[in-house]
Parts: sequence; structure tokens; C-alpha cells
Amino acid sequence: MKQLIRWISTPPVTGPSNILIIRWMIATIYIWEIVDKFGDGAPISFIAVGELAGSILLLLGLLTRVTCLLFIADIIVSFPLTGHAGLPTRLQYAQFLTCLYLFVAGPGRRSLDFRISTANKIYRMN
Repeated sequence: MKQLIRWISTPPVTGPSNILIIRWMIATIYIWEIVDKFGDGAPISFIAVGELAGSILLLLGLLTRVTCLLFIADIIVSFPLTGHAGLPTRLQYAQFLTCLYLFVAGPGRRSLDFRISTANKIYRMN
């Protein structure tokens, strides 16, 4: 169990810099969904606040694996609620795969996780 917690809390940060684009893409999708929900007059929910906070964390590249794990759980729970016949929509499927990729690959070099974990080390930024 300790190894799993350590694996989640210390993501690989020496991945390619283009992971930034993937992080920003998924974060902006979540932000657009939240704005769309509130634009329709829906009440503010705990889930929406969590999605907004998670989106901001993904934009910054902070706690990426933890955030992606929570987003993956959110997507799995929402499959039967919003999909057709219990199947995910295309957007949910894309969100799931993107979060799964970020969960495995980590936040990349252009992230706060990278800055924090390599504060006293020298790495070349590509």
C-alpha cells in the first residue's frame, strides 16, 4: 500500500514538454462543461466545485496523478447516469482516456510538480 501511495504522490516529471498541451486540453474541457452547467441555471454542486479545482490543478500541473484519479472515478460513476444505455458518450470516453494517459505519464516538464520535485536538481528543459 505504501508503494502505491508513493507511486501516486511522486509522478514521473521528466516526460516530454508537450504533455502541457494535453493537460490544458482536458482542463479547458472540464472548465467549459462547468460554465455550460452554470449557464443553464443549474445549482452549484460539490462535484462541479471539485471539477473546477481539479481543472485548475491540471492547468498548473500540480498533483496531476491525484487529480486524474479523481476525474477517472468521476467519469466512471457518471457513465450510467449520462451515457446512452449505460455506455459512455464520446466526450466522456475521450476524457477518460486522456486522464488515464496523464495518470500514467505524469504531468511532464512544464508543470509545478516538475519544479517542486527538481528544486535542487539540474534538468534541461526541452
